[in-house]
Amino acid sequence: MEKKAKKEKNTKEKGKGKGKLIIIILLLIVLGAGGFFGYRIFAAKNASKKPAATTEKAVSAYTFGLDEVLVNLSDEGTRYIKIQVYIGYDNKKLTTEVTENKAILRDMVISVLRTKSAADFSPEGVEKIKKELLSKINPLLSKGQATNIYFNDILVQ
Repeated sequence: MEKKAKKEKNTKEKGKGKGKLIIIILLLIVLGAGGFFGYRIFAAKNASKKPAATTEKAVSAYTFGLDEVLVNLSDEGTRYIKIQVYIGYDNKKLTTEVTENKAILRDMVISVLRTKSAADFSPEGVEKIKKELLSKINPLLSKGQATNIYFNDILVQ
């Protein structure tokens, strides 16, 4: 009978040990799932607080290419830039005006680019150059306004 009592006691202790282990595992799963979903909700709230204007830009409905431009830069020595410039706009009536004034617009672009150095063509610098070009081009247009300047194939040598 003593053996039987010891055996029952050992089985009860083993059962208690297994029960504690199962409770601990379930607790870890619940805490892990709660932490995961809490993180997802927190990350979603923080993502919505970020300004969308830095990553998204409005795309113009129409573009007009000013052909390829090759310009000496203001750096010492012989540095130049080869670039394809496009004017973006939303008013279809502006198409005839930019076509008729293509030479004047190219001259304005060349004048602005000649004052720049190779260091000005960093990502931040390119955005400043685009804004400057818009501010110089828009007064030349009477049927509408240019909304964007697009650069393609930039080569600084």
